[in-house]
Amino acid sequence: MAPVIFPLPIDDTSAVLPQGLTRQWGIAGSWGISTGFRECNPSLLWHWNMMDECFIGLDWNVQSKVQYAGTIIGVVVLTFTLELFRRLSRGYDGRLVRNNSDAAKYRPSFLEQTVRAFLFTLQVVNAYTLILIAVSFNGGVIIAIFVATFFAFWALGWEYLPCNPGSGGKS
Repeated sequence: MAPVIFPLPIDDTSAVLPQGLTRQWGIAGSWGISTGFRECNPSLLWHWNMMDECFIGLDWNVQSKVQYAGTIIGVVVLTFTLELFRRLSRGYDGRLVRNNSDAAKYRPSFLEQTVRAFLFTLQVVNAYTLILIAVSFNGGVIIAIFVATFFAFWALGWEYLPCNPGSGGKS
């Protein structure tokens, strides 16, 4: 597929987009991207739009309130999943420490470190996905991330905290 080159109205520079993808210009240089059957209206400012929103790419295109609600639910699930991965990682590290509590120091085996690295990678991928969604600057989505983060940590981060291990639980 050959790229389509067309001049931008702002200056003499040109943009290269895949064939079939066009840029539509409106008032004050605002623009939308159309693929012929979908339209995205990206904004680099905080907004509350629920229609014609694209998150991460053109394939995640919100064209109805039901799809927007699905996006909010998906963001909440992603946020809870991130906290779940963090909890699993802490639990796995705690299990490794408990199983080797006799040693002053413990270096995980190759397999144990591979599991730890995998859990960490899941956290990074999940967090990065949430960041990409948040840079849509959609107010509802960002608030959903904040509220879901609070409740995810409240539910999944509620665990016993280490106290003075030598006192036997007495002060």
